[in-house]
Amino acid sequence: MSQNMEGYSLCLEDGNNWRIICDEYNMPIVDKLANIMRLKESKSNDIPKLIYSRIKEDGALMDNAILTPYSTLKDESWKCHNAKSKSLRLWRHPFIDDVLCEVANENEDNFRYTVLCYSLLAIYNRSIGLGGLPFHAGLAELNGQGVLFSASGGTGKSTTCRRLPDYWKPLCDDETLVVLDSNKEYRAHPFPTWSDYLMKRASNTWDVQYSVPVSAIFFLERADNDEVTRLTASEASVLMMESASQVCVHTKTLYRQQPDLAEFRKKLFNNACNLAIYINLKKPSLIESSRAKKLIEPLPLLVSISRLR
Repeated sequence: MSQNMEGYSLCLEDGNNWRIICDEYNMPIVDKLANIMRLKESKSNDIPKLIYSRIKEDGALMDNAILTPYSTLKDESWKCHNAKSKSLRLWRHPFIDDVLCEVANENEDNFRYTVLCYSLLAIYNRSIGLGGLPFHAGLAELNGQGVLFSASGGTGKSTTCRRLPDYWKPLCDDETLVVLDSNKEYRAHPFPTWSDYLMKRASNTWDVQYSVPVSAIFFLERADNDEVTRLTASEASVLMMESASQVCVHTKTLYRQQPDLAEFRKKLFNNACNLAIYINLKKPSLIESSRAKKLIEPLPLLVSISRLR
C-alpha cells in the first residue's frame, strides 16, 4: 500500500462494498490480502470500512490518522466478537457500518493467513444479510455461466475443478460467495483457498470482484459409480445450508447471544430456500460429462453427483 493511498477497495455485485484500511503495523497483512484477492488501491470514500489495527491495553487503537474516528472502543455499543483464532477479534457497532479487526502482535506467515481468513467473515455476514450465501464449493465458468461444485473437505471439489475440460474456466476450488444483485439475480464470486497458503502448497490469487451468473450447483458425494440425481428445491435447501454452515462454522462466535445466533441461522436457511427455488426455475443447460464423454440433455440444475473413488 502506497503511503499516499488510504487503502484498497472491494466491491461485490450485491452492493456489499468495502474500503480496507489499516494502521502502519498491519500494512503487510493488508497488502497480502489485496494481492491474494487482486484488489486495487483506492483513496478515501464513503463506503464501509474494514479496519485492521492493533489495540492498546487501555482500549485505544494504535495511532494512525485514518483511525482517529475510533480512538477508543470503551463505548459500550461496540461489541467484541471473538473468532476461533485468538489472533483476531472483530468489533462491531449497531449504528456504524465499519468493522474493526483487532490483530494480535504476531509475525508468522500462518498467523497472517489465519487472520485474513477469519476477517472475511465480516464480508460474508453482510452479504448474507443482503440475501446471499457463502458456499464450501469450487466455482467454474462455462459459456459465461457459473457452475458450483459443493462438497465437504476431501470429497473432490479441487479434483473436479482440475479435471474439467479445456473449454471450462475454473475460478476457485474451495469457497464461493453467491450474492443477490440489484436485478434479483444470483451471481457467484470466487474466494481464496486459504489452505494453499497455510499448507504452503501454492501462492495463487483470485479475482474476487469478478462474478458470473449462477446456473447450476452440483453436490458431490463419493461412490463406486458415476451418477447424477436431480434434487428438489427442499432437498437442495438443506444441502446449501450445510455447505454455508461449513464456511460460517466460526460465525457462532460472532453471535455469542443465542437469540442472535438463532436469527442468523434462520436468515441463512431462508437464503438457501430462495436460492434453491430460483435455480430450479431456470432452464436446463447442456454440460458435457468429463468422465462419460457424452452430453446429458437436459442436465438438472440442482443435482447430487456421485464420483468414482
